[in-house]
Amino acid sequence: MPIADFFLESGHEVYWPIDSAFIHFVREAKPQVQFIPVDHSLQQGYFLEVPAKLLRQIEKYLVLKYDTHHTPTLINGWRYITGPG
Repeated sequence: MPIADFFLESGHEVYWPIDSAFIHFVREAKPQVQFIPVDHSLQQGYFLEVPAKLLRQIEKYLVLKYDTHHTPTLINGWRYITGPG
């Protein structure tokens, strides 16, 4: 969770969608982060649509996506910052 530490140390709030099965563990590991439980029994939307819907309920957000491309992209109004995979 070094990326969360970076934003927390910069004075930001961090919201992080995570599988509800792991919510207790991650909250204990990093209580400063606002973890948002995602129902792991969902058949559709688990990886993107549901977390995106949950994050849209927050006024300001920046979504970080880590992959092999090195350029920021804009997808459906969401700014994705990409990095090396």
